[in-house]
Amino acid sequence: MRKQTKVVAVASAAALLAIGGAMTSFAAQGWVEEDGTWYYYDKDGNRVEDEWKKSGDNWFWLDSEEGGAMATDKLIDDDNNTYYVDGNGVMVTNTWVKVVNEDQDEDDDPAEYRYYYMQSNGKAYKAGTSSNTTKFKTIDGKKYAFDEDGKMLYGWVNKEDATLAMGDSDWEEATYYMGSWEDGALKTGWQKISVYDEDEDDDMDYWFNFKSNGEKRVNTKSDKDIFEKKLNGKYYGFDERGVMTYEWTAASTNDLTTISNWRYFNSPEDGARSTKGWFKVVAPDADGDDNTFKDYGTGSTLLRAMLKMRTRDGTMLTAMVSCM
Repeated sequence: MRKQTKVVAVASAAALLAIGGAMTSFAAQGWVEEDGTWYYYDKDGNRVEDEWKKSGDNWFWLDSEEGGAMATDKLIDDDNNTYYVDGNGVMVTNTWVKVVNEDQDEDDDPAEYRYYYMQSNGKAYKAGTSSNTTKFKTIDGKKYAFDEDGKMLYGWVNKEDATLAMGDSDWEEATYYMGSWEDGALKTGWQKISVYDEDEDDDMDYWFNFKSNGEKRVNTKSDKDIFEKKLNGKYYGFDERGVMTYEWTAASTNDLTTISNWRYFNSPEDGARSTKGWFKVVAPDADGDDNTFKDYGTGSTLLRAMLKMRTRDGTMLTAMVSCM
């Protein structure tokens, strides 16, 4: 009889333990706040880590780096996608996010912050993986480009691989210009940009013109030194780097002695080619000082003058110039 009672007692104790365990597990399942930090427990009473959990209309990330604590104010990498949770831990959507640039470098990436755009599904917009060519996303009426990590591109950008062109002379081969790191919008039309010119060994302010698709106008013809384009009723010249030419310029350096090969594109702030009528030019002397002004014009008489000009490599030459 005692033996039977003992068995019953043991069985009753086991039942109580099982019930108590179930109650403990049930009490801990779901969201639990501990010392001001939120965690999520599964049905077995274990903290959930590296998963999204929903509360109301919002999604939250349980961070394994913090022992399963709800993440706040940080980028989240999950299954090759990048998300961002705000200070309340909520996944943000349809908005820009500014993050401190941990890779900031004066030469390669001087931006203090890098920007991401989180789409309606919370995922950061990224460059396509099927093609390395730079692609653009229109946001609030402006076009932006992003790299493979979702970072907004800025400054000079390469068309072929959606990367920043940050070397001293990389701008010469770059296709697009996206403004400062605080801007990032694709530029079109006329833009005055400061670049480092190796020939001048100095920073120079040059004018560039970008097509409606953002591509820089450049000279691509091997038999020409400049590309001439009519814009708003005036002709402008662009060299192989895309720089708007100015003052006296040879259409081709293969023939520097032929009058018809020379063009006059006005000042560095104007650049429009002079074609008819009177215009004033500066004839550099042997020392390069622009101290001699001459007037050239047309009418019924062909006016010609001997001018000394300096080519880009510094060579002095004499050419016969005529203006019709």
